[in-house]
Amino acid sequence: MEHKQVSFSVDSQLLGELGERLVTKNYIALAELVKNAFDAESPCVLIKFVNVKIDAKPGKSSEIQIIDNGQGMTLANIQDFFMRVATSNKLSSPFSQNYGRKRTGSKGIGRFACRKLAKKLIIETIAKNESTEKCERTIVEFDWNIFKRGTDLSTITLDAQTEITSQTSSGTTLRLIGLTDTWSDYEFLLLKRQILSLCTMGRIQRKGYKEDPGFEIFFKAPGFSEGDGKLDEKIMDGGWGTLKGEILEDGTASISLDAKEIGYNSYPLPKKFEKIKGIKFKIAWIPIDREYYRKPELLTQTSMRKFLKTYGGIRVYLDGFRIFPYGDKGDDWLGFDRLVAKRSGSVDPLLANLSTQYGFGASRVMLNLPGSESFLGSINISSIESPHFEIKLNREGFVENEQFLQLVDAVQLSVQWMVIHYNRFLTQFSRNKQEDSKNELVKTAESLENMTGPKTIPFKISDLYAPTPTTSLKALSASAISGFSAYPQKEKEQYTKIVEKLTNYVENSFEHYTSILGAVASTGSMMFVFAHEIKGMIAKLGSEANRIEIMLDTVPDDQKQKLVELMESLRTTRDRLDKNIEIFSLLTKKATDTQNKEIPLNQTAKEVIDSFGYLIEHYNLNKPVIKIPEDLRTKPMLDAEIYSIFVNLLSNAIKADIAGNGKNVLISSNKVNGKIVIKVYDDGLGLSPENWEKVFNPMTSDPDGKLYEGLQQKILDKDLAALGMGTGLGLTIIKNIMDKYKGTVHFVPVNKPWKTCVEVEFS
Repeated sequence: MEHKQVSFSVDSQLLGELGERLVTKNYIALAELVKNAFDAESPCVLIKFVNVKIDAKPGKSSEIQIIDNGQGMTLANIQDFFMRVATSNKLSSPFSQNYGRKRTGSKGIGRFACRKLAKKLIIETIAKNESTEKCERTIVEFDWNIFKRGTDLSTITLDAQTEITSQTSSGTTLRLIGLTDTWSDYEFLLLKRQILSLCTMGRIQRKGYKEDPGFEIFFKAPGFSEGDGKLDEKIMDGGWGTLKGEILEDGTASISLDAKEIGYNSYPLPKKFEKIKGIKFKIAWIPIDREYYRKPELLTQTSMRKFLKTYGGIRVYLDGFRIFPYGDKGDDWLGFDRLVAKRSGSVDPLLANLSTQYGFGASRVMLNLPGSESFLGSINISSIESPHFEIKLNREGFVENEQFLQLVDAVQLSVQWMVIHYNRFLTQFSRNKQEDSKNELVKTAESLENMTGPKTIPFKISDLYAPTPTTSLKALSASAISGFSAYPQKEKEQYTKIVEKLTNYVENSFEHYTSILGAVASTGSMMFVFAHEIKGMIAKLGSEANRIEIMLDTVPDDQKQKLVELMESLRTTRDRLDKNIEIFSLLTKKATDTQNKEIPLNQTAKEVIDSFGYLIEHYNLNKPVIKIPEDLRTKPMLDAEIYSIFVNLLSNAIKADIAGNGKNVLISSNKVNGKIVIKVYDDGLGLSPENWEKVFNPMTSDPDGKLYEGLQQKILDKDLAALGMGTGLGLTIIKNIMDKYKGTVHFVPVNKPWKTCVEVEFS
């Protein structure tokens, strides 16, 4: 047998695959060329745009120039490194000679990003030739059109001009000529912002090297808008709070938060991240509401919205250089936008106890997580301390290996800790706001004692506390102030100030209640749309089950049983959904009925129990027992009111059973001394007698601190949402209804096996 030597050859089309096909975004292509200037130890790089705008002058070639004053390249450097595909130079020499910079590339393909941007590349470079000690100027032109498919790459030669020059300053200019795209103002500003965020490298002294002056990027683009440039760090420190974190040598994560109202807090995360040691991050939370800022003077609310759309997001930097697309608009690499969309409120189990300690249910605390655009942040990774982060070949993100997944986990957990403290802030801020308003009111009212004018004001202050349905608080306030028009100027100003302070106090006192009720009301129209969509899905389930039944005769016998089970499952699901939508439609119909009527209590109780059928069955509870005479009816009242009473009492009883390992609920009603009495019993968690009155106050949901701690271990978020998320309004609503009908609602003592009983009595 004859032996011959064989070897690989490379088609010139490879450069196209490594260039315009692999690198798909203009700013990533340009970023690769900027990194070359950094690796060449240049302190800065200038990017010039010449005749590139969308309305550029015809007949004149468009051009982008990347100019640095780094070490430059000799002809030998160009031949050995620049023109060698996938060179290992940066692997064998990972640090720059003078400053000890960690070189940014490793695969040797970034230079071919030039093909993405332009048809031609001209390199003009000056470098010191180490053998002659003289500066050498070299020009090489790359016309990418000659690198045609089917041509062996090694057979294509280029003309290189080189000469000895008296110029002593080194550096390189890359001229990208004949651009593949024209540029609008929007496209230019997008690229500019991306490139200006590319590097965070400042002045630094590395051991064994000269002091690094840092690296700056400049643009020169006549005809284009200047835009808004770099992110101002002062903005980050002016928002609600700033989270900082570091993964220590042993993998421990140390995090801290400096935020409005709650001050400085630190915390060691209860988990180790041994694969990502040395990583540091800084994340600022910028809410839309300027009242929450530490420095609200920095931006107006309108400019803040625009600012967040431009800069919002958490970016990632490897050895000082940004890794795209993390932090770009629409890139949800940490999953925050998905959680917001799902309305998922559960905190990580590792932080559940902490959340509970602060008084927040661990299954609801994350409902205050904002979308990714409300965060401004940077994560800094050192490839020396964490060497296994691998950038994808197309330069868009990391390979999702174990190190990357640990990074995501650490940042997510840290932000969840931040959200817990944001809930603390909201509570404290609300209290402080109300207290400030009250103090201002008292202070202003006290000034009445020193007034010399009339002491009788032309309206009742109590009117401001209870505006009629047709009169708003602000209208009453304005009316009251107008009554001072005949007073002397000094007295008029003082009385006006009193009314304004009082109005402000009342508004702040009810701010939380109105916001919650407004949110509840706003979901109404969405629920009708939801019901309509679900009806279509129910019909689809039935149709699909019928299609499977038709197919059964054509399916092998050994597969029929699985299809039969699937068919039956679809029909069972259809029937359950159909029943629940019927109940939903009934309840919404009752809510829109404004006619008072005598309502049958037994039938109402059955319908409400049916609406909780899935939860009762899923959590293995016994079906609630009803002991109500068939002919017992309420006095004339609204359907929605009696349904609201039953729904809130039953949902509370079911939650207490699940949390306290109970099984039973009893709903009874009778006429006693001419009054209708409804009682709802459960054998669940129970409630301390000292809190029997407190729970009827608005916003009081779990004064014993046991209910939601028990539920979070046993119930799904979606099921808790169906039972009510603990707004503390359910019993308040019942009390308000009973006040309207001159009735009462209260807890009463019970005997075993019952733990709790709520009694509603109509007079």
